[in-house]
Amino acid sequence: MALKDWHQRHSQNLPAKFLFLKEKISAFDLKGETAVLLDDEVEELHGLSEDLFSLSRINNSICWQQSRAQWFSEGDANTKFFLAIMSNRKRRNVVSSFLVNGVVTPRFSQHKNFLKR
Repeated sequence: MALKDWHQRHSQNLPAKFLFLKEKISAFDLKGETAVLLDDEVEELHGLSEDLFSLSRINNSICWQQSRAQWFSEGDANTKFFLAIMSNRKRRNVVSSFLVNGVVTPRFSQHKNFLKR
């Protein structure tokens, strides 16, 4: 249950959290352009930047997991096409017979004997 609570606290409404942090950072940046920031304000700015980076990583992880889940559920749209291409290539590349000393050898056992020589 603790994991579910943590997930809800950290991943719900990420866009609003991003916007809030960006606005606070922007406000500190504007204040820093006109006046020198106090040590507490600099620490808070660094904390906000860390929080924004942390949220970005969480959002990236969630997006990656959702894309993997979607890929697993829907599959790859081109799988059937590529499977057909590879099956056709495999059929074309099969060695069905050898020409040895002017004689065609169509059987696999004869191929093995020829290849051992």
